[in-house]
Amino acid sequence: MELHHSKHHQTYVNGLNSALDSIAEAESKGDFTKAAQVAPLLNFHGGGHVNHSLFWENLAPASKGGGGQPQGDLLVHRPSFPLAASSGLHGDALAARG
Repeated sequence: MELHHSKHHQTYVNGLNSALDSIAEAESKGDFTKAAQVAPLLNFHGGGHVNHSLFWENLAPASKGGGGQPQGDLLVHRPSFPLAASSGLHGDALAARG
């Protein structure tokens, strides 16, 4: 998990910071075309960062209510995750695990 946090998640954070810096620089120069070209990176890296932040917040040891088998809606929707992965959706970690 340390590798996942320090490398994979950190890549999203670095990419988000870089995109924000690039957009701010382009806007300060009045280059709104460049800012618009970089904007999709906000979705990509920002979404990756948010997804991983939620992942870390939802981890819990069994003594704190974590662990166990899926229940409720997660159990009902679990069969659809491989379908989502095959559809080419980016960033769907649940689909990738399907």
